[in-house]
Amino acid sequence: MQEYRTRKTPAALGLQHGKVRDLAWACFAPPMMHVEQAGITTASFPLTAARVAWLQALDRDPSSLMHWLSARPATRLGLYFEQLWQFFLQQDSETMLIANNVPVRDAGRTLGEFDCLYWCRRRERPVHLELAAKFYLGCHAPCVDADPPTAYSWLGPNTIDRLDRKLQRLTQHQIQLSRQPAAQPVLDALHAAEPLREILLSGQLFAPLAACRT
Repeated sequence: MQEYRTRKTPAALGLQHGKVRDLAWACFAPPMMHVEQAGITTASFPLTAARVAWLQALDRDPSSLMHWLSARPATRLGLYFEQLWQFFLQQDSETMLIANNVPVRDAGRTLGEFDCLYWCRRRERPVHLELAAKFYLGCHAPCVDADPPTAYSWLGPNTIDRLDRKLQRLTQHQIQLSRQPAAQPVLDALHAAEPLREILLSGQLFAPLAACRT
């Protein structure tokens, strides 16, 4: 039986429980931007009727979600965002969570960590998914060390955290981990060799008010 998408957005579902609303936003809101490069795609999970029903059932009884979150309380946005995604991937009928937060080491040095490894039943392939939730404010200050340099910057709460730097790290380091020779024994042990590679960068870009008026 074919599954159809709904026309609803997470915000239009009328969910009452705060954590369930967070889950709906994390997994089904549009990404802050699409990342498409050779061999890398943006993760996309449509808000189908079945997923709406699942969220509404969770809203009525969020105990399974609350138990999942309480097992490893997160005080940082990025970790909380990852936990919501891990819950979704191990609950959804189209996916199976293989492992999360798996470090890869080489000669005692940590090369990186897999945010999520999951099995996609539709594609019949393992997938390496890197996640990020970020909020940036546009600034007219030049970004001379960006590649290429720009006349406009997107800055996080800590000005070291810039959108261009995050994108570079996601695409050139984090999502490339499965290509490292040291990662192959880890992936083989998890039966997740040669995974597809996906990125999800969620959050919001806030333009200065003056820019909105021009």
